[in-house]
Amino acid sequence: MASAQPLGGTSRASLVLSPILDKIFKNAARRNHFNLISACKPAIYRLDAVTDSNNSLSSLLRGFSPSDADKVLHPLALAVDIASTKVAESALTAC
Repeated sequence: MASAQPLGGTSRASLVLSPILDKIFKNAARRNHFNLISACKPAIYRLDAVTDSNNSLSSLLRGFSPSDADKVLHPLALAVDIASTKVAESALTAC
């Protein structure tokens, strides 16, 4: 039986953030929050390109450029700002 690659890649940042972004994406899709949906996709793809050799062990996002870190964290901020409790709750599971 072949093992499936984790969503968003295998780096530490991906293992932590990809499931959260996926949950936000699914909740946003159910509620038609198109700006949040469009923010989640590039964030997950960006996490797929990251390896642990790019990241310091002291921080999940150390080694990301500021623009890449913003792309990854932007959906979390959007989800908290949205008036939907279910979508915001999925973002707050990261805290």
